Amino acid sequence: MDTKIAKLMVMALMLITMIVSLAGGAESQMMPMPGPGYGGGMMGGGMSMNQFRVADLDGDSVPEIVQIFSGSYLVIMDNEGDVISSNPLPVIPTQINQFTVRAAGLDVADIDNDGDPEIITEYRGSSGVFLVILDRQGNLESYKKISFTYNQGTP
Repeated sequence: MDTKIAKLMVMALMLITMIVSLAGGAESQMMPMPGPGYGGGMMGGGMSMNQFRVADLDGDSVPEIVQIFSGSYLVIMDNEGDVISSNPLPVIPTQINQFTVRAAGLDVADIDNDGDPEIITEYRGSSGVFLVILDRQGNLESYKKISFTYNQGTP
């Protein structure tokens, strides 16, 4: 795909996401939905939603934009929307029969206190639901199967 077309698509998706957020439909405001299908995961947001977070990934004090595109691609952009990298999300070993990764939810934080931020997401597939930790470049660091039941009452 032509880089200019890809940039235009990303910018259009960012604009749509911002409009939805302003209208009260941001993924952070969604309630989790039960079951392995589409819709909100434990981290909020659906697998087909384009989710964004802003964080300084490379330690230069200038934030980057992190996006999970269509549940399957990790896109990292500079603060002007220029694509730094765009790669399929890594497949975890337990998802051997999974043709594409289906990620739901996105966050960025230094969860192991090593000074480098990690990208945190949730994978869903026929093998179950997994908490997945990626390094700041999108490489798989760790994963763990999530076993949970949904609370049918009020939170």
